[in-house]
Amino acid sequence: MSEKKLSLWLNIAITVIIVVVTIIIFLLFRPKGAGTLFWFNFVFTILLELALCAYVTKAKLRSKNFSTPVTVFLGGSLITYIVFMVALMIVYALFLQHLFDFKWYISGVLLITVVWSVPTLLMLRQDNSDKQENDCIRHRTRNLQYYNGKLGLLASRYKKACLERGIQYNTHSNHDTPVDILTGKFKSLLPGAFDCENTVSQIDSIIDRCTQIVDEMESLTVENTGTDTEAVTRRMDDFIAGAVNEINMLKTLSRK
Repeated sequence: MSEKKLSLWLNIAITVIIVVVTIIIFLLFRPKGAGTLFWFNFVFTILLELALCAYVTKAKLRSKNFSTPVTVFLGGSLITYIVFMVALMIVYALFLQHLFDFKWYISGVLLITVVWSVPTLLMLRQDNSDKQENDCIRHRTRNLQYYNGKLGLLASRYKKACLERGIQYNTHSNHDTPVDILTGKFKSLLPGAFDCENTVSQIDSIIDRCTQIVDEMESLTVENTGTDTEAVTRRMDDFIAGAVNEINMLKTLSRK
């Protein structure tokens, strides 16, 4: 059994023990002719215990739905609510039930619950939305870093292959090879470009075509520096020119 499943089962066992003990204690001290107040407090106490145990279980398993600060804040807020409600139950049962009708007690419990729960739920909804957006941005950034790294490796391979075959490039932009131009262009893409599946497919196609040309240059023997290498370099130049135009188009589309 994995550690996560073991932790879950242990938390469930603790919850069952707490609830069973609470039921036994309430039944042992049940007054004769227990009325609505007793049974309401009995059920409400169990609900409060279940809420606390559910939070502890969820926090222990490190929920992926909410951020850590909000999870911690929710715990403090929940404990404060439970302590206040338990104090209210005790004070009303011992001192106030003869002064205020039961309906006012129920109304107070419901009002406090609404005042606590509605802002809490709104905060959780907003935090979940923000966390999903942040996760999406991190995912896009990882994609961008992955492709940048892949193109950087291709640029390094092509530069080495060219040097071994005595090919000198003059790109007029302080780049060693045209692949470096493509790499620089690619770094200017925004993470939002990866939102569209067609865009990702086009980027994959660019990298695949570049990889094929680099592989072809590496496959030529070092001694063969004639027409074959010239053909490959021309093909790389033509490919880079077209790929730069494609990336410029992707940049424009991603900003819309």
